[in-house]
Amino acid sequence: MIQWVGAIFISLMVHELGHALSLRLFQRRAHIELSFIGGSTASYGTPLPFLKQALVVGAGPLFGFTLVFLMSFLLSFETLAPFFPLMQMIFVTSLFWNVLNSMPLIPLDGGKLLGLLLERFFDTKGLRLSYMLSALFAFVLASIFFVFHQLFAGSLFLLFTFENFQNFRNSKYLVSSKVEKRYVNELDEADLLWSKGKEEEAMHKLERVVASSQEKKLFYPASEKLAHFYVRSEQPHKAFMQLSSIKAHLSYEGLKLLQLAAFKEAFYDEALWAGKRAFKHIQEVDVVVFNALIAAALKNMEEVLHWLQYTKEHFTVDIKQLVSQKAFDFCREDSRFVFLRDV
Repeated sequence: MIQWVGAIFISLMVHELGHALSLRLFQRRAHIELSFIGGSTASYGTPLPFLKQALVVGAGPLFGFTLVFLMSFLLSFETLAPFFPLMQMIFVTSLFWNVLNSMPLIPLDGGKLLGLLLERFFDTKGLRLSYMLSALFAFVLASIFFVFHQLFAGSLFLLFTFENFQNFRNSKYLVSSKVEKRYVNELDEADLLWSKGKEEEAMHKLERVVASSQEKKLFYPASEKLAHFYVRSEQPHKAFMQLSSIKAHLSYEGLKLLQLAAFKEAFYDEALWAGKRAFKHIQEVDVVVFNALIAAALKNMEEVLHWLQYTKEHFTVDIKQLVSQKAFDFCREDSRFVFLRDV
């Protein structure tokens, strides 16, 4: 048993070293992780060009099959007979793992290469096609394994089927790399204009981006940035109108912007809704305190007590100073409020 564990470890490590060393060759950091179903090598830094990415992906199987041929060669030397059992185990595990990994199925290396090739020639449509082909191939393999009562292998490939189908569905929001690059450049240009004091010009540029964007992936963040500019230029009504129409798709920062813009426009119900949604993302003190202030503007005692209690329990905030604001005047006769403030 120990020899089998050692053989599996050596096979997986050599395979992952192929990925890691090729990344190092291209001046990229690499981190290897092994698990009971295989291994993975994470990289850091900006994405590599197509050819280098393909070489990194292919380096794993290349190292793996090199180990297979090395074991086959060493098994021909009788002087190494005492090590034959271990070398045979390494031969079998490495051959199995690298043949499996060469299958055209994401997240295996063969599937990653297929995805890179299809994306190279057909852009985002090619990447979506690679997910669909992977899902179909994984489903066929899962069915075959279940027919032969191989439940573990069947379940594993069924999981691959589900993951690839989910990726296929989610990838409908992917944007052409050319379009995305142009969009990022336009946002950067708007930021640059703002930093130079050309606020109106920056907002007009973003308004054109928002108006012309047909891709949801681009439209939502561009709308949030435009709303951010509106708030900074003391135009909260425009910010509120911009964000309220897409409030179900806002990021955490977008929800905070909507909270602020709605409050400034005295749309307190909308402000509290945005604050609660933001709180579900991240429990930050500024969101919680702002929610208490909004609840006070609504004269909603239960909400005020809820947010003040959470503030007192989780953050180092001077409650007495916080509730000294005029917005909390209506609470001062309530015994629960007095107790929360003074205790």
